[in-house]
Amino acid sequence: MTAIRDLAEAIDLAVVLSDELLVRGGPRGQPASDLRRAVARFQASLEAGFRQQTLGPTLAGLFDAALAAGVPATSFRAVRVAATESLANGTLAIWTRRSFRRQALIAEARRLAGVTFTDRDAVDAARSGLITAFDELLDDASQVQEFGVMRALTALFTAVQRHLSQTALPLPRLVDYATPASLPALVLAHRLYADASRHDELARGNRVQHPLFMPTSGRALAA
Repeated sequence: MTAIRDLAEAIDLAVVLSDELLVRGGPRGQPASDLRRAVARFQASLEAGFRQQTLGPTLAGLFDAALAAGVPATSFRAVRVAATESLANGTLAIWTRRSFRRQALIAEARRLAGVTFTDRDAVDAARSGLITAFDELLDDASQVQEFGVMRALTALFTAVQRHLSQTALPLPRLVDYATPASLPALVLAHRLYADASRHDELARGNRVQHPLFMPTSGRALAA
């Protein structure tokens, strides 16, 4: 691959991945406008950043701006997945893919540190996803012998794991329920908790279309 094609491929990939921050349930209003400007500035700097080898700090700044704008963990995860699935194979594109994966995982971990979880199962799911993602990136950093990156990722992973473990301890688990017929959420909440006021919780947790018709089997908090 020629240097020009390598550069063009990397720029195209960086544009696609940075655009992911704008299209997946992100912020609205002024934060959304601020983020669009940050993405536009980043994309305008790509050619010079690649040529001058200064894009790393600029990319980190983009993810800082996304965090400040309120981009959720799911959006950072989507960026990471898109980078992982990219088939771009030029030297600069490989660097781009690796750098986006790292920054997206760091941002996702930072965002999860501020999430309010309602049950232990949700914490466990988040933790399981992070274990897989960190393992993949640690292996990648090991292959290219970036030991400083490995130490930084390990430290972040340890801190997030500790936080999630402490968060999970006081939370209830989800349990399965089953009823012979569909019941209104009010009735089901009374039967499960002796507290009909928790009907909204049941309806949201099972994503029902109408709270008068709860599914005959679903999930509820254990307490």
